[in-house]
Amino acid sequence: MAYLHKIKVDAGNGRSRLRPYKVFLHRRQFMKKVLVFAMLVSAVGLHFSCSSELELPPAPPDEALHGSSSSGEGGSSSSLAASSSSFGGGSSSSGLVASSSSFGGGGSSSSVIPSSSSVVPSSSSSLPSGTVLCVLSSEVCSPMALIACEGLNGTPVQSCPVSSSSSVILSSSSVIPSSSSVAPSSSSSLPSGAVWCKLPNNTTCVAISQDACNSFGGTSCDESSSSAIPSSSSVAPCTANDNTSTHYCSEGTMKAYGSVTDNGGKTYKTVVINTQTWMAENLNYNPGTGNSACYDDLTSNCTTYGRLYDWSTAKTVCPTGWHLPSDAEWDVLVNYAGGSSTAGGKLKAASSWNENGNGTDQYGFSALPGGYSYSGGFSYVNNDGYWWSATEDDSNYDYAYARRIYHNFSHVNRDYDHKSFLFSVRCVKN
Repeated sequence: MAYLHKIKVDAGNGRSRLRPYKVFLHRRQFMKKVLVFAMLVSAVGLHFSCSSELELPPAPPDEALHGSSSSGEGGSSSSLAASSSSFGGGSSSSGLVASSSSFGGGGSSSSVIPSSSSVVPSSSSSLPSGTVLCVLSSEVCSPMALIACEGLNGTPVQSCPVSSSSSVILSSSSVIPSSSSVAPSSSSSLPSGAVWCKLPNNTTCVAISQDACNSFGGTSCDESSSSAIPSSSSVAPCTANDNTSTHYCSEGTMKAYGSVTDNGGKTYKTVVINTQTWMAENLNYNPGTGNSACYDDLTSNCTTYGRLYDWSTAKTVCPTGWHLPSDAEWDVLVNYAGGSSTAGGKLKAASSWNENGNGTDQYGFSALPGGYSYSGGFSYVNNDGYWWSATEDDSNYDYAYARRIYHNFSHVNRDYDHKSFLFSVRCVKN
């Protein structure tokens, strides 16, 4: 390669002049200069291209909810909301919501949908049970459990707006397990990096990162008591603690109380247990005849525990359409509740029994320890409950069968007692 150059030469008489001169450069030196120039041009172009085209989703205000990472060689990152750019290949990121751009090949990103899907479903009808499409910002739309969407202040939608970030996919390290719409039964089956967290103002646990739980003001919770994703029955089983003035928990399901009014105008709650309808309270009706009393002759005890009756009076006080249960009808109830050895724990009310002798009140029967009376004396209020049956003892007609429940045992005792004793009354519907 020749390069034309001008140099000074002696022209005589002490003068000099410029004359063209060919300089020959080695081909390798020339190519090296061209390559350096080309690299400079490429670097400038890449700078302006990245500045104008690479836009990551806007970060939510709380930095603790996010992970942002750049990796050059095989790095990885994970968080509640992750944004990653990787140069050089081999990097990946995963989180609740993720957006990524990769240059140089080998990069991948994953976030919150089942891993078998590479794009967000076009509508909520194609999502797993209990899952919604949730818009977390103007540019991020992903499927997740409804409770997680609400906890992130997102908006459930029928379909995601068309945007570059709504094509983000999810791996198993998300709120929604890829294999099921039901939350894992133990922490060992949680995605890597996830914990069970109960968010403020919510009663269910969700599986999110520890940083996200802390940032939302959440607390650790027991996954067995709740579900990150609603199942086909989205309401957790109830307990007696959920009872209200109008509804009661029966075998894990809330039901509405029925009602019945006694001959004095007082109304009582009623519950259906198996094939029977029982009063859910001890009768507190003063017939004005026969033999009955309030425990310790205190009206307040009648208000709490009902009135005590001798056997003859007990047979006459139930409201019209109702009656004092027979010995056989008590057996039906006790057998349905698991038999005499365990039925007491299920029939006892969840409060009012001494020495932590409360029951689970599994059917809404709410048995109370009203005690009993004999010959003008009173015994065992708050400790034991006694209820008459309508069945006499065939071998001794001065006695009739009754049921007893004790504060310190779970069984229901069947025995016969003298008819002059004053016991509580529960009526059963005809």
